[in-house]
Amino acid sequence: MAVPHKFFRAYSITAICFKMPPRASAHHLRLITAIIIMAVVVLIVIVGLAILFIWLVIKPKKLMYSIEEGSINFYNLTQGHLDSTFGLVVAAYNPNCRASVYYDSMEVMVSYGGLTVAFQVVQPFFQRHRNLTRLMVKPTARQVALPEKTARDMRLERTTGMVDVDVLVKGRIRLKVGVWKSWHYKLRVFALP
Repeated sequence: MAVPHKFFRAYSITAICFKMPPRASAHHLRLITAIIIMAVVVLIVIVGLAILFIWLVIKPKKLMYSIEEGSINFYNLTQGHLDSTFGLVVAAYNPNCRASVYYDSMEVMVSYGGLTVAFQVVQPFFQRHRNLTRLMVKPTARQVALPEKTARDMRLERTTGMVDVDVLVKGRIRLKVGVWKSWHYKLRVFALP
């Protein structure tokens, strides 16, 4: 039995071709990598030159600190407990020509035999360039328990008229150059006998 012609339909299948982009050659990849590397190197050099220029203009110098005077007032050491006030004059010198210093926080600690016996928090202050600032601080010890050996050594030194103590100044500072202010830096100064 033959199927009538009208039941056959001719379907043509056409291939749909998508043209793929050409693959990047190894030469193009090397060229792009070289351009990226050169851009990073140029950026590093520009930042380095800017830092060098700023450093040469500012010519930063280290801040200098010293203890000009020291005394012990209201000294009382009984049963291994210390009550005393240490009178100190701390000199802070800023030798920089263009940089001023913000002392945002500062505390002065007095230690004897490796043990902190007194401290005082200093109010924040601003120090201009080429300036000597004298801070009169009175770290106070109130009922500080001392080990027996440390108390004996302190009594013995006190009879000679002098007591060797260590002074530690800790704080957070910022530098100011023109209108620019730096981030915070930690300040740690040790004054040993």
